[in-house]
Amino acid sequence: MECFSDDVRRMSQSLFDINDEQRRYLTTIDTSKYRFNQLSLLAGEKSRLLIENGPYEWPIHKQMALAYKKDRRFGNVSEWICQAIKNHDLYCLHGGGVSTFDALIGMEEKECYPDGVFAMKHVIVFDRDTESATKYDPNQNTLLNRLCGKKSDQVTEQDVYTLDQHPYIWHVWYKRAIENYFTDEQYKKCGVDMRNFQYLSSDMAKRDYYDLGTELKSVGYHKSQMTQIAISMTREDFERGLHTFDIEIGGETCKVSELQLLLLKIARII
Repeated sequence: MECFSDDVRRMSQSLFDINDEQRRYLTTIDTSKYRFNQLSLLAGEKSRLLIENGPYEWPIHKQMALAYKKDRRFGNVSEWICQAIKNHDLYCLHGGGVSTFDALIGMEEKECYPDGVFAMKHVIVFDRDTESATKYDPNQNTLLNRLCGKKSDQVTEQDVYTLDQHPYIWHVWYKRAIENYFTDEQYKKCGVDMRNFQYLSSDMAKRDYYDLGTELKSVGYHKSQMTQIAISMTREDFERGLHTFDIEIGGETCKVSELQLLLLKIARII
């Protein structure tokens, strides 16, 4: 019986032995502020990324976490995310297009992740679909109002590119869409003819708000090819042409790239 007690004691110590880095980047839950059914959901339900095209975009997010394990500043954050994916504690929720997000969130909050738990277990990621970094799509007004209480013409960079988001954790791609983050070389590797886009190749910034996704369809590209693009991408590949932001982490101002910020957001839900 004494041996059993020692095992329990050691297990308890390991469960609550959280180092300073984990306290800084992960979410600390004060159990006294939640009801038992909420704690049960927080402990028992999986964490998920709500993304527009789950089957095609999920491999990109998984490869991103893997590649950023070599990030000198946030490598451990990516390691925690990779471990959550490996343990099936983090996976994707296919949104099927951003126009369905608001209804899907409402359904999930009612049926699967009630009592405010949805907001603590999901990161919501979607395309900007506009021609500049200062514009947000008015077709997303219902969703944006749910996420931050604002319409598209009221949303600011500070609403999106920060770790201080309540109640939802969400991210709008800074560039027009996820397709705008990949280089010609990466598209060529999966057989896409990029000769028509050579004028965009020398300067990644030129393609940031170009409707590349639509144009790529004309040369035979399909979103299913994202899996091929993701396979060999390195941290350096992901970092090319990214915008950076000044964010607050633990009372300290840090400059991070967009994808570093996204990974820090994902860490909050695992």
